[in-house]
Amino acid sequence: LRDDLQAAARYVQSQLPLPFIHEGIRVDSRVIPCNALGGDFISHSAHNEGISFYLLDVTGHGVASGLLAVSLHHSIRQILARNNPTVSPGALLTELNNLFRFSSQDGRFATMWYGHIDTKSRILRYASAGHHPALLIRNAQPIELGEGETPIGIVDDIEYSTTTVMLEPRDRIYLFSDGLFEQSSRFGGHQFGRDALHALILDESMTPDTTASNRSTILDRIITNIRADMGIVTFDDDVSIMELAL
Repeated sequence: LRDDLQAAARYVQSQLPLPFIHEGIRVDSRVIPCNALGGDFISHSAHNEGISFYLLDVTGHGVASGLLAVSLHHSIRQILARNNPTVSPGALLTELNNLFRFSSQDGRFATMWYGHIDTKSRILRYASAGHHPALLIRNAQPIELGEGETPIGIVDDIEYSTTTVMLEPRDRIYLFSDGLFEQSSRFGGHQFGRDALHALILDESMTPDTTASNRSTILDRIITNIRADMGIVTFDDDVSIMELAL
């Protein structure tokens, strides 16, 4: 059983994306499961039509959540293959929700934030299925993108909406799972908090780009700071975070 679990964990790890730069947009991410398998999944890919990216978070953690996250990932790939990478984010979430029923997934559901950037026009289109907002950093100001609507797998026949944003030079977009800001402190039990995470992301995103490696470690610095502030070594929940930097 342990060998099977390790093999499954290696497979999930192999499905996670590597960082890249495409048409001047740098994309990087981190996924840290609290067990061998976790319910967080991140994807970002470049293609002729731009960059598609998403973060999904299945309730719970462990084997069942991890396998459902991978299943959702493969379903998304099939939806994109049937359509094309520029399919409306809202339409994609609608089709995905129709494939996954709450009653057939042992009561599990998933929140998800999906976006597509047209790298020529610099237009971002996105949709959210019950996920907390992504964070856009523009001119040293944090802007929340897209909280609302229903998680995947709870309500049948729901239609998700798509929102459009014109991006600007030096914009940065951050997606993250709730494992980061809901982490409890070992010094008193309080949670790190979403406002504190926003402030930390803003602070780290303003660090001067002195070297290429300096930028590549911003996500590691965010994670390290939360661990230090909370007095922890490992997180209580799965943790994931993504950065897209124009």
